Formats: sequence, structure tokens, C-alpha cells
Amino acid sequence: MQNLSIYNNFTGGYNDTALPNNIDDNELLKAVNVELLEKGGIGYRPGTKKLNAEYLGGNVTFLFNWIFKAHERVLFVKDRGLYIMDDEGDVNKLADVASDRLGHFTVQHKLFVGDGVNLYEITENEAEEVEITIARPSSENDTNASYKLTFNSNVKEDGRIWIQAGLGGSFFPEADTSDTIYGLPKRKTIIVMTITSPSDYDPGSFQFGTNPSKPHEGLVFARVNNQTSAEDVANLIETDWNWYKEQEINWQYDAVGFDLDRREGNQLFFVSREEGRHEMRIEKTHDSIDPKPLGVEYEVEVVEPVDIYYKGTLRGIVLDDIMAHTFPGWTKTRSGDSITFTAQEIGFQEIGIDTGTTEIEYTIETIESGASEETIAGFRLFSKCTMFEYHRNSFRIFGAGNKDDPTALYYSEPNEPNNVQETSMLFPVDSEGHITGLTMFQTSLLVSYNHSWFAFKGTDIDQATWTKLSIPHGCTSNDTIALTPNSLTFLSYEGLIAVSTNVVADVYVAMEGDSMVFNLTADKVKGTVKQITNHDRAFGFYYKDRYYLAFTDLPGGDDSDMILVFNWRTQSFVKYTGLLPSYFCRHKDKLLFGTKNNILYFDDEEHNDVHYATGTTKPIYVELETKSYDLGNPVNSKMVDFFNLFMYRGAEEDSKAQITLVADFTTMNSEFALDHVNLEEFLIYGRPWGLRWGYSNVITRRIEVKKAGQFWSFKFNNEEMSRPLVFYGIGFEYRLMSSKIPITNRGGLLE
Repeated sequence: MQNLSIYNNFTGGYNDTALPNNIDDNELLKAVNVELLEKGGIGYRPGTKKLNAEYLGGNVTFLFNWIFKAHERVLFVKDRGLYIMDDEGDVNKLADVASDRLGHFTVQHKLFVGDGVNLYEITENEAEEVEITIARPSSENDTNASYKLTFNSNVKEDGRIWIQAGLGGSFFPEADTSDTIYGLPKRKTIIVMTITSPSDYDPGSFQFGTNPSKPHEGLVFARVNNQTSAEDVANLIETDWNWYKEQEINWQYDAVGFDLDRREGNQLFFVSREEGRHEMRIEKTHDSIDPKPLGVEYEVEVVEPVDIYYKGTLRGIVLDDIMAHTFPGWTKTRSGDSITFTAQEIGFQEIGIDTGTTEIEYTIETIESGASEETIAGFRLFSKCTMFEYHRNSFRIFGAGNKDDPTALYYSEPNEPNNVQETSMLFPVDSEGHITGLTMFQTSLLVSYNHSWFAFKGTDIDQATWTKLSIPHGCTSNDTIALTPNSLTFLSYEGLIAVSTNVVADVYVAMEGDSMVFNLTADKVKGTVKQITNHDRAFGFYYKDRYYLAFTDLPGGDDSDMILVFNWRTQSFVKYTGLLPSYFCRHKDKLLFGTKNNILYFDDEEHNDVHYATGTTKPIYVELETKSYDLGNPVNSKMVDFFNLFMYRGAEEDSKAQITLVADFTTMNSEFALDHVNLEEFLIYGRPWGLRWGYSNVITRRIEVKKAGQFWSFKFNNEEMSRPLVFYGIGFEYRLMSSKIPITNRGGLLE
């Protein structure tokens, strides 16, 4: 008698925990790069596209979405540099950072990021350009200098101002009105030579020149013999230079092109004779038969003042020009006719200004806007954090993950991330180890340890309470925490955990029982989760009914080579491979992920992948394997006459795939592999194949098998370009045979 068994519900997804023939009929032994449809079918996962316009040329290790005034932009870390991307996919570097992942938070539309060493603030000016500045000084002194520059009168038509910030006004030469271009003073280069480590070795000399290709022409020599201090060496150099200057025939000095402006201690200041940037060659030499090391070390710094040229008579024009220039090491703020320069490092030197031909009157007011020793010490601790959360009840920013004290929880003053006292730290619990996660839920701040969670509830530090939550699993990676439907989900050592919001809110519902804490992976993908080798590098994201968990299963690996995807509607898993993601974020309703040299996103209209390294197109490798079906009868063998395959395809091109049937988990004698089968043809094993007349989206194919087996499974893999397929189901036409279970004679019951 002919029987028919059809399997068209695969919503159970991937299962690597149970034995191959013990998993449910709607589960799969392999489900790689596929999507589980709610009605039971299986489709290919979406392909990927590039977000960046140009090849990035580096490993993107972190990215996040920043919404500023309803405008979304992507910030990302590439090779320890922080970048921002505009709507056209072009990128601009903001700063170098000390980590490949950053903590970040927003306070009153201001974005702050921390790299475990420093805290940075991201701001946007009127031209919508983003600047990054150190949020708080970090040197050893207790104050940082601020100077308020105020212009008191209008300026002369077609004037010029020279401003030098950070090295002191005395370092800048007086304006030379006799040496001008179109009546304006020229811009010159200053070279500061600092003698740092003298000794008494001899003989030797310094030679100075401007033409390295002709080392013996146009040089000035300064001889150094048996000197014992930096000042002595500087004195000899100054003496020799002045000697050349006084000569009537002065070809050597003229060739150098620099005047020795002055000497201060062990520093000598050379000023170029002509406008523009000039480099002076400085080299140590020896001039004896058996020379010894000269033993004099020096440093050279090229100093160029900011040269502001304007055309107009209004103070506002001058102020605009100054604000448009960058002064390394300083930030600027403008108020009316004043500009305040604030040094980014405590103890930074003063600013200098030369009005040149401007005829402008100005004042400079010194302001000490530093912080107390306690605040500086507290901020240093806070800035080393890698996890941050803004607590909306108290308006404080909490930080954790300081590698020097990973058990501490730091907090700022309300809405002041740069105001953290040295005593502003909490220790929610003493015996749970390091803080591993930090997140906000409703009005509570949640703090995770390896095996527990605590909730901070209240509006004031002194009156708030700590409550241990009824969650027996701790978070192992802060980057895996996500708000999911009616739950909070995170990775633990026991698996992927989803906690009911009632647990976090301390609302206990009797009907929920023990289902308030779910181990999503316990009876599904326990084997896969056990293979995670670097828990603290794993990361996750919830996006459109799916939770994406990326990790590596390679010993010592940092790059995530696997994405485990949990479908919240079907409550089942699949695996994504071939992507090598580094971090997820949502941007303009797209799920982005960083990878090598590119930022990619999933697109339902794409059926191929962008290669993570090269940016070229590559096929998506798809692999399916069902359980070993007993066809409704685990006792008898079945003679399978025909195997049926039901599919939907979205393109008229021929589609080829590798299709395999396996009987009884065994040998090639029972395995039917159809290599690169053209799915356009009738699949009739062992008979002439024929094409269906006309094109059809729905493919129903039948394979003649004529083999016996007790258990049967189906395998499918494909890596063709742009060949989307949906599997509706499979079917077996078979006849029952005698049982394969041997009959034994026990106790003489059988004759």
C-alpha cells in the first residue's frame, strides 16, 4: 500500500542539542543563512549592501547611531580612530582613541564617548561639522588656563592679526614693518631648538643648513668640546652663529636663511628671513681622526603662529575669522566681542597676539577655570570607564568598567559628566566580583555581575536603594544587553537569557511561575553556545522581531565568525555565516554592522553578499538539513519510491543546487546526491529529465528513489549568485516493509 508523508512546517528552527532523530519534526539539524517563515516554509536570509561610499581601508570594530536634532548619523571606530559618516557615505576622522570599542551616552543633546582612558565630547557647530574635544583636563596640575580676548575698537581696512596660542606671546617676533608684502607683515617660520642631554664627549660640532642635497654648501658650524651642561652647549652654538653673522663675506649664513632671534637657557629660537614655512637642517658631526660620540641630544619644534587675514572694518569680521581657525590644544567660545581660549591640558601656557597693521585695541583677561584636586581625581577614575548609562531620575551619569577597579560604580553630578568627585563611587555588592553589565530599565539602573543582577532605584544617591533581582544568571558581555518584547535579553555563561519585565519591575505574577526567566538556548542550541570562546567580546542587537547574537567559536579569536539569530515570532534559531561582523547598530531603519574595510547592512531586495574585506559581490552559502524522519513509523523500514520537493523561486534564470537524501544515517549506498541539479527540470532519478513547458514560480519536483530505509533525511546546499528560493515542504511516497527490530526468545515464550 502506497503511503505519503509531507513535512511543510520548519518553524522549530535549528537544534543542535537533541539527537538527530529525537528533535521535533519541525526542527532542523542545519539552518545556515536562511529565514524561517511564520507559515512554516524556509527562505534565504537577506543579502547585504555597503553603507560607505568608498573603501574604508581598515577594520571597523565599533559603530553606533547618533540622533542630533532629528538627524541620524553614524559614528564608528576604525583602527583606533573615531570617524563620522555623512548621508552620502563619506567619512571624516574626529580623533584617535585608545580602544576598538567605546562607551557612550547623551546628556542634553551632547554626545560623550569613552575609550577606557579619556572621555570625549562630540559637538556640532553651525556649519554642522562635528568637533571632538577632551571633556576635562588630565594633567598633574590643578588648574587649566583660560584667556578671554576682547576687541575694544574697530580695525583698519585690509589688516592682519597674528595669534599664537600655547607657547607664549614672548616667543613671537615683533612685526617687521620694513619687510612687508603689499604693506602687510610677512608670515615667518620659527624653529625652537632645545638642548636636552649634554655630556663631555669631544670633539664634535653642529652644522646648520637648508640644502640637504649639498651637505658641504651653505652651512654654519657650531663647535662643541667638553661641555657639561645644556646651557653651555647652547651658548657655544649662539656664539658661533653670531660670529658668522658679523662677517663681511657672509655666504654661509645667508644660505641658511634663518636669523638667531634669541637664546633662553638651553633653548635657541631661529626665525626665517622669508615668508612661508622653511625647514632648517640641523646635524651633529665629528671632525677628528678618531671621533667619539658627540653626546649631545636635542629636540626641534617648528612653531607657526596663526595668521588671520581679513578685509573689513568690523570687529565681528575679525571675530569670525578667529573662530574659523583651529588652535591645536585649545578650544574657543565666543560671546559678543570676546573669544575665550581654554587650554585642553591643565597648566598650558599663555597666548600671544600681534595686531600688526590692524590698529585694533584689545584686552586679554586671564581666567583660571580649573577644578579641585578631588574633582580631577574623580574624573580620572570616571574617564577610565567603558560602560555608561544616563539615569533619568537623578540626571546623573553612571560609569563602570574601570580596569583599575572593576567592582566600582561611579556617578557624576546632575547633568555634569565632567564633574565627578573622588568619593562619588558606589559598591552595590561586595562579594559578586566585577561589574559586567550596565543598563537602564524604566526608572531603575540595572547592574550585572557574572551570576547576579542588582537594581538601583530612587532619585537621590543618599535615599536610593539597591535590590537584588531574582535572576540567577549574570551578563557576560555588556554589548549583548537588549530590550526585547516584554523582556530584557543578554548573554550569560548558561546561554541566552530573556528576563520578564515583571522581574525587573518587582511585579510578580503567580501564573508566570518559573517562566519569568527564560533560557532561550537551553533545549535548542546549547551546543553552539558552549562553543563561544570569548564571552566578553560577544555582542547582540534586537531588530524587527529578531535578536542577533554575534560571537567567535575560535580559540583566542576576536573576530565574530557566527551570528545566532533568534526569531521572536517563531521562537526558533538559525545561523548566519560568511559576514565577520564586529558590532551592530540601527540607522535609518537599517541594521548595520561593521566589518573589515566596510560598513554593511541587510537588504531584503539583495540576494548576494558584499565581501567583508574586498567590497565585491559574493554568493550567499545556504545549507539545510532536516532531522531523520521515521515517516510516522519508527519500527518498520520503508521502501521510498519517490521523493517530492515543493519550492518557490523569484527569478526566471535556471537555479542549481546540491540535493541529498540520506537513509538510516549511513553509507553512500543509501545516499542520493544530485550534484548541481537544475531545478527547472523534472527531478526524476534514473530517468530522462525534461523541462517543464513555460516558466513557473512554483516548482514541484519528484525524484524516483526505489530504496529502503528506516529513517530518512533531506540535505540542501547552494552558493549560486542571486538565486532566491523558498522551500514550502518535502514529501515521501513509500511502502511499509517488515520490521528491522530483531525478535529474541526470552524465557521460552517463543518456540
